[in-house]
Amino acid sequence: MRAYLPVTPAELAVDELPQRELTVPEYRPDADPETSEYEAFMQAANQSLRLLGDALPGGDREVPFTYCLRSVISLEVSEPLVDTGYSWADVVAIHVDDPEVAELVASALAGDADSVAELEDEALMWFDPVERTGLLATLEL
Repeated sequence: MRAYLPVTPAELAVDELPQRELTVPEYRPDADPETSEYEAFMQAANQSLRLLGDALPGGDREVPFTYCLRSVISLEVSEPLVDTGYSWADVVAIHVDDPEVAELVASALAGDADSVAELEDEALMWFDPVERTGLLATLEL
């Protein structure tokens, strides 16, 4: 089953994934499974935004752009409701905002409701897990 782990860009650089609750698709008999997966994915992206806000020291909203990118990890797991026991071996994709939207993310972190709404329309970039090292270098992490 596909599940989504909201993370911060800095958490992409650690050897062990943070063990927090995964976001999973809510399958409904009348809903398209891809729509359910997308909704869960976007929920994880929104949770990543909250994690970014929580990680800012002392409420400081002036931070480097690499810290203003939503990040989500897609996992293939058998028990998605368990919030422990997954690792980088379970990762099937890494998703990160395009650096071009960092200002929009920073505005959302500063409390701009319009920016938060605009982020709903911004697609996160997709990376294969083998590209992680290059992604981290690009993000200067």
